[in-house]
Amino acid sequence: MTDDERALLAVPVKKWIVEQSIILDWHDGPREGICRLSRPNMAVYLRLVAQNTDPDQANVFSVSVLSLHDYEQIELLLQVLGSRRRPAWIPIWHFDSEEQRLTVEQGLEHAFEHSQATQLLVRTHDMVKFQEAWRQITRKEEL
Repeated sequence: MTDDERALLAVPVKKWIVEQSIILDWHDGPREGICRLSRPNMAVYLRLVAQNTDPDQANVFSVSVLSLHDYEQIELLLQVLGSRRRPAWIPIWHFDSEEQRLTVEQGLEHAFEHSQATQLLVRTHDMVKFQEAWRQITRKEEL
C-alpha cells in the first residue's frame, strides 16, 4: 500500500469531508472530477470505472491523488467558467475564446498527468458523499 493510499484510508471513506467537488464530466451523474477533501487533507482526481445500471445507485471511480498545489492551479484555471458552488460545482464548458479553452484544457491535462494513481476505488453518487472504498489487488500481490 502506498503512502497516499494509507493517508486516504486513515479516515474511513464515509467520514471523508469534501470541501469542494468540481465535476468536469456529467452524463446521468458524474463521470470525472476533482475533490478537495478537508478530511483527510488531500485532493483527488476521480474517473468513472463502473456505472451502476440503476441510475439511483452510486457508481465506482478510480482515485488518483493530486498535489494541493495542482488542485489550486485547477481552481484558478476554471475561474473563467464562473463562480464555484459548494460543495459541488459543475462548470459549463463555455469560453470566451479558443485560446482560453486550450489554456484550461492543457492545464487540466498537465495536472492529471502529474497525479499519483492509486489502487483505490470508491463508490459515490455525487462526488460529495462516499459510501465505500476498495483496494484493487495486483497480480504481483496475489502471488
